[in-house]
Amino acid sequence: MPAVPVGWIGILGGSGTTWPNDIAIDSSGNCFVCGYTNLGSQNEMLIAKFNTLGAIQWQNTLSTIYRDEANGIAVDSSGNPHICGYARQGNVDNRQIAKYDTNGNLTFQKRITTSTNGANAITIDGSGNIYVAGSVTVSTTDAQLIKYNSSGNIT
Repeated sequence: MPAVPVGWIGILGGSGTTWPNDIAIDSSGNCFVCGYTNLGSQNEMLIAKFNTLGAIQWQNTLSTIYRDEANGIAVDSSGNPHICGYARQGNVDNRQIAKYDTNGNLTFQKRITTSTNGANAITIDGSGNIYVAGSVTVSTTDAQLIKYNSSGNIT
């Protein structure tokens, strides 16, 4: 008789409001979640890693002096999660991306502080290049795609 798949339920949160926005799975079956948490007067980007049994391995927040949210997550071929989102200052959403290592340590954080409207989706190619989709407002709002190298620099 074949084995019946086993599911699990993981809980992420605490004393504030926590909202998940995206999810990604690495090649080993670990699950990464991104979104935001609000423990007071401002939102902070949130990222967490669950193992294949649903046990939380680590969680981190990333914040600036602005309102921060992570909208997208992708995992590279080495198992390192990358998140994208925005840091809102007034009525402007500044695009930002961040990379973590497999243990949850921040590798880099990059922000574009022009008239961007945040980042909504992220993917990584086989060479480690990072692609982020978002929007930009000049006279109208248009879609924008940005390519970063594996170090987080625009190429």
